[in-house]
Amino acid sequence: MVRRHIWVLGTSLPIALLWTLPLLGVASASTLGAVQAASIFVRTVSTAAVTPRMLMADAFTSGTFVTGRLPQQRPYLGRTWTVVAGNWSIVAGSAQPQPNGNRIAVYDAGSADVLVAATVTRQASSNVGLIVRSDATASTYLLARIRNTAGGTVSLEAITAGASTTLATASNIGSLSVVPLRVEVSGASVIVRYNNTAVINYVLTASQQVTFGSLTATGIWVSNGTAETFDNFYVATWPPS
Repeated sequence: MVRRHIWVLGTSLPIALLWTLPLLGVASASTLGAVQAASIFVRTVSTAAVTPRMLMADAFTSGTFVTGRLPQQRPYLGRTWTVVAGNWSIVAGSAQPQPNGNRIAVYDAGSADVLVAATVTRQASSNVGLIVRSDATASTYLLARIRNTAGGTVSLEAITAGASTTLATASNIGSLSVVPLRVEVSGASVIVRYNNTAVINYVLTASQQVTFGSLTATGIWVSNGTAETFDNFYVATWPPS
């Protein structure tokens, strides 16, 4: 987008602010009141939208899901997926855990401040989630988790050495079988979006920042399910720059 400021020489204020003008045209006294066309100039300023920079995207359209698998859509920074727990398969264009139990796969995005998102398909009895601020082995990480509770519940959890602490919970948000899930982390701020709505807005404590603040791996997580899938997983810089 481009905006053009029309300024009158000898003053400090614009006489008009015009947005997305394809062509300014010729100004005249009739269009600018008593101001003569010769006494104006135009300054053009770029207002292009600021967007996140993609670090990785994976649509899981083909291949097998194993440790060392490259994401299918660049840029992938030369990094690969790491299967930390269980097995994963690519089924009908989605990543799916095999067999039942806890299943984790992580990808090191190289940045602690990221946006992580995916479309999640889940069963009523399972728990699924997205991982941010993880170490390489997923022994320490933050988890945005969709719980298998009536009415729909999302929680933000801190996992350290296998022990989980619930940091925040959003209840009665609706229970969808297919839903976009998104996590935005920047500094101490963690925002979880369920079905494109912010349901958790949490600020890490100073001690939590010491634990999680510099970790750069992201990932996908399933507990007690085999029919759950992840599609259109992507990681981008956050906030946009």
